[in-house]
Amino acid sequence: MKKSLIIGAGGIGLAVAEQLHQQNDHSITLITSNKALASDTRFNVMLVENHSEEQVASCLATLSVKFDQVFCCLGMLHQDQIQPEKNLSQWRVESAMALMQANAFAPMSYLVHLQKRLAPNCKLAFLSARVGSISDNRLGGWYSYRMAKAALNMAIKTASVELARSNKGMCVFAFHPGTTDTKLSKPFQRNVPAEKLFTAQFSAECLIRLMSQVNEKDSGRFFAWDGQEIEW
Repeated sequence: MKKSLIIGAGGIGLAVAEQLHQQNDHSITLITSNKALASDTRFNVMLVENHSEEQVASCLATLSVKFDQVFCCLGMLHQDQIQPEKNLSQWRVESAMALMQANAFAPMSYLVHLQKRLAPNCKLAFLSARVGSISDNRLGGWYSYRMAKAALNMAIKTASVELARSNKGMCVFAFHPGTTDTKLSKPFQRNVPAEKLFTAQFSAECLIRLMSQVNEKDSGRFFAWDGQEIEW
């Protein structure tokens, strides 16, 4: 039985957990701040108030299992007064730091504290975004979110080099799910064609399929929902 860890139970994270549960060959640990999931007996649910490094370390310290695959589905684009910038004059360091914490620092904290809890040949997927690609930036704007996802991408690429030295079969990669119908994208869906707006279930299906296909040669790469590679 495969041992899977899902970090974050927003739209895509919960959809991944539910689809893995349906396969009947996974032991699933779900780390979430959603208290409504605490009594969900399908998963080993671990509640965290937030994903600060202190809480990440404390949470993972209680685990003894070695995971075969990890899905890190954390991310934030907007919250309260935080909105994507349309131009330079809208950039604020406080907002940028909040997005950096949610999109880069929190996933990095999990990666750091998971090292002793990864099985040989473990696969780790981190939810990123195409807008974090420096080479693919043609529209501008969204400074803080782009910066945060670019930072996450660099962390993934760098970690893939280090982890390969101790676990040659390990694969660490970034995943762009496309525009998915979740709270994250809800305010920005107006101009998205219907065929380009994916359900969380579809994005989760694409991620799970990709996870089953990648191997150590794909470590340190960035993939879109359709399996196509994205330039860093």
